[in-house]
Amino acid sequence: YSEQNDDPLTKEELDQEAERQTADQTKNQLLTLYDLTNEMRKLNHREPLKVNATLENVATVDLFDVVDGGSAEFKEGRLTDLVNQTRLDYQTVSQNVGYNFNDVPTVVHGWINSDTHRSRMLNKLYDEMGGEVDRHYYMLIFLEKGEDDRV
Repeated sequence: YSEQNDDPLTKEELDQEAERQTADQTKNQLLTLYDLTNEMRKLNHREPLKVNATLENVATVDLFDVVDGGSAEFKEGRLTDLVNQTRLDYQTVSQNVGYNFNDVPTVVHGWINSDTHRSRMLNKLYDEMGGEVDRHYYMLIFLEKGEDDRV
């Protein structure tokens, strides 16, 4: 979990801004997050990750539950539980979460400059990703496919 603390917005301010943001803007931010993640992988001699729609759904549920629940705690155990409720066959799964960043490039820059976030983003084992952007939260889930899914 990575947070930029320059000038945190209140929950009310975040909700107001979320209402102003269109679905197209959010989708464009998510596509930019995918593009920049794969660009960072390319620059570090890693294979690009494929976008997995099921992981996108998991990210949406996880982010909604945490943000609307008011806890702002993202735990790997919860992520694993959510992924286990799907039909995904996987070896490992992890996530990067950013909060209160101004834009996607700033989030990715923050992740690249964090040992933990960078190691997830550039991990050679990961094959797929799925994410969500909502109310200044940026989530990206990384997945290593299970043995049955490897070609």
